[in-house]
Amino acid sequence: MGENWGQLRARLGELSSRPIPEPAPRLELPALPADGTAELGYRFGLVLAGGAAKGAYQVGAVECLVHHGIKLHAVAGTSIGALNGVVLASAPTLAEGMTRLVALWTTLTNQFGHNPDGGAQLQSRLVRLLGTRSELERLIEQAVDEQIMATGVPMRVAAFPVPPPLPKLAHLVLPPAAVGHLKLAQEAYNWVRGTLGIKSEIITLNGRSKEEITRAALASAALPFLFPPRSVGGRYYRDGMLGKTNTPIRALAEQDGCDIVLVVHLSPGEPVAPVEREGLTLLQIRPDDELVEGGPLGPLNGLLDFSPTNFQRLRSRGYGDMQRTLTELVQLLSTRDRSAAAAGFLADRMQRVLENRSRLWPQADPLLPLWTGEAPNEYSRAA
Repeated sequence: MGENWGQLRARLGELSSRPIPEPAPRLELPALPADGTAELGYRFGLVLAGGAAKGAYQVGAVECLVHHGIKLHAVAGTSIGALNGVVLASAPTLAEGMTRLVALWTTLTNQFGHNPDGGAQLQSRLVRLLGTRSELERLIEQAVDEQIMATGVPMRVAAFPVPPPLPKLAHLVLPPAAVGHLKLAQEAYNWVRGTLGIKSEIITLNGRSKEEITRAALASAALPFLFPPRSVGGRYYRDGMLGKTNTPIRALAEQDGCDIVLVVHLSPGEPVAPVEREGLTLLQIRPDDELVEGGPLGPLNGLLDFSPTNFQRLRSRGYGDMQRTLTELVQLLSTRDRSAAAAGFLADRMQRVLENRSRLWPQADPLLPLWTGEAPNEYSRAA
């Protein structure tokens, strides 16, 4: 033989002692290919949190996914995240979904208009939001494609179950003031139910009719006092945030088999419950600071700011934050793949040694030389 056992063992020891290569410098994700997707070998899920006008941040995040060729295998959302998600899930490709989502937000925010008061008056924004409600409903209904959703990526929304609204008869027999008080009491009751632990339900939209898909998405975004509850499957629902389910993550792992779940939050400190993330690989994209204005009414003002200026501001921030997360993801996967390759190389060499040892000495313990540091006499004579 060309090499004796001592030489072979020395070479194996040298190989096994080599350090795993250092991670490469930050890498760029592949450019968007012609077909609009780039399969990276993982099943990606996307979860879009709720947050009213702050949902513009998710538009930029999705644009970044498209520009880097990420392919989604499942989508879930709550409130404004549900509305954004249903637009994406109704398109034949993520790139087309992104184009439709940008167009929807552009139309909606242009109708809402700029903030003539500099963004300080809550009443002005509230009035304008109520004025654009019918346009929002029309845009969502227009975006829904039941045929694509029947065979497309799984799409789920979180919605909070509520009692039926007041019957029409109550509006006929009771004075308006009494009807108003009953509505307020009903909304307060729903808030209390949420604080007592009643959870939102996850509604799968695939396979439903266009009308029911639209109602379910709007139900998930039906803010109390501003939008009416919606009927889905004979039951009524409201905004999924009422049931403390702002990031419906678990279904994407249990039912859709996603390897990596991208969660786009709309607040810097928004937590994910342990039951939602146990055993999951989560990449959480969130802003470094609040997306809304400061001051006592700042958060509420920000939730209602659907102005074109705010849309573009949040859209840009979402893109930048997703870009940083994807860069870190590529580093992580690159390092992991290098480590796996090094381990595989060592395993292959070890297997060859054992196979050679077994062929030469079928009756000997193939691992004996590794424990004793000595080769059998037969091996020395064969050498």
